[in-house]
This record gives sequence, C-alpha cells and structure tokens, in this order.
Amino acid sequence: MKILILTDLEGVAGVSVDRQLNDIANPYYRMARGFLADEVNAAVLGAKEAGATEFVVADGHGSGFDMMLDFGRISPEATFITGEGNPLVGVDDTFDAFFMVGQHPRRGPRGVLEHTGSNLGNQGTWLNDVEVGEAGLLTAILAERGIPLALLTGDEEVVAEMTPLVQGFIGVPVKRALARQLCVSLHPAEACRRIREGASRAVKALDKIRSWHLSPPYVLTIAFGSCAVAERYAPLVDGEAGHASGLLPYVTRVNENTIRVSAPTLRELGERHYLLNRIV
Repeated sequence: MKILILTDLEGVAGVSVDRQLNDIANPYYRMARGFLADEVNAAVLGAKEAGATEFVVADGHGSGFDMMLDFGRISPEATFITGEGNPLVGVDDTFDAFFMVGQHPRRGPRGVLEHTGSNLGNQGTWLNDVEVGEAGLLTAILAERGIPLALLTGDEEVVAEMTPLVQGFIGVPVKRALARQLCVSLHPAEACRRIREGASRAVKALDKIRSWHLSPPYVLTIAFGSCAVAERYAPLVDGEAGHASGLLPYVTRVNENTIRVSAPTLRELGERHYLLNRIV
C-alpha cells in the first residue's frame, strides 16, 4: 500500500505566528520545520503499523525544498518529492491514499494562520461554486485520480472545513484558534502520538472513505483584494469583464477584483492554478 503525504507548515502543533513560517536563518522557522518533520514521521510510523508499505512525502510549504534540512528525523523508508516546481507532477496513479500533515484552513474569520494561496492577496476561492481552501482543492484534484484523502492534521477549523466534503477521513486536530496568530496547541509530543494513532486508523478504514467528486466543466473562481492583481491575470477588454486574456485564454475576468479559471480536468485546473500563483 502506497501513501502520499502532502505537507504544509501552518497547521503543525506549536506553530502559531507568521514569524515561524520562513527564512532558513530564522531559529523559529527551523524549529517549526522540526516539529513538522516529527509529525510526518508519526504519520509514516502509524501507517506502517496498519500495513502501508510505501511512503512518499511531498514538501508543500514555501520554497518546496526546505524539508531536506530535516530528512534525518523522518523514517528512512520514506522518499521525498522536493525541489522547485509543482510537487503533484511527481504523483502518479499508483497511490492508494493521501495524507495532509500540517494543513491550515481556508481564508476566513477563524483558524490558525488561515489563508488560501496568498495571505494578503486572495480574498476567497470557489471550485464549481463551492468555497475551498488549499485542502479542498488538492482533495478534489487527487480524488479525480482515485487517490482519496485518508488523514488530515491541522487545527480544528481545517478539519471542520473538510468534513462536509469527504466522508470517512480521519481528522486529527492539534490546536484550536483563539485568533489568527493565537491558539491553544497540543504539546508536539502529544500531537505526534495522536497523529500516529490517526494514521493507523486511516489506513485501516480506507474502504469507508467517500471522496469528493465534481462534474465538469471545472471552474475555479478567485477573488483578490485589489483590482491590480486581477488585472495582471486578465485585463478588462474595452472596460468590460467576461473576456479571456490573449496570454491565458482559460482565464476570464468576472469583475474588477475577480477572475475565473477553467479547465477540462481537475488535474489541468490544478496545474493552471499553480502557474497563476507564480505569475504574481
């Protein structure tokens, strides 16, 4: 049994402020990455205890290659998708399920370090008119390929966010938000204990998972905090919305602050969204 483990950092126990999220020279960041590595290792060990045999970890935070600093804290049975680029490029149809470790909730009024894409730029994202965060979008893309979400770790809000979309996944909340940068967190050792137990339960319950499946056409609507951002993706034509940009024909302008991205498959939609995030 082959498990994909997608990582982020904002949802890790002990991580609560933006200051912990970047800069290799920053001791707070290095400590946070260590907490993440321990949680990933707990997920690997729990899945292995339940019968999983292969583990591929995709580094999904920031640069995409900082986890190499902490490889030594993770079971040597794991392999890694690491480096610059879309980590989903390395995902094929041989995976039986995927875990999300350290995931944060979508942009909104609640949740520890909540955001979708850019914390400051993105004001909301909707997939086929359902509001989603990064967790929801990734789940839909992988479900299209027959890879269900089995385990989700993060704060209470992201677990609640995904509960209506996927039936039967195991959610392991490791902290509770008091404000965006203030939370009640489990001790990292207790978080790892719960994640290990949750990973084992998730592998044993794969046959009970009912993934989120959508019907085409696939459309991602993104609202920005500034019309200047939307203008970079899809300029207004003669002052009107509803036209595609010549550069990106799959992007249309909904209004001053909002664009719409379309694709024939969710996989391609995810690739287009990844590209857009690199343009601005």
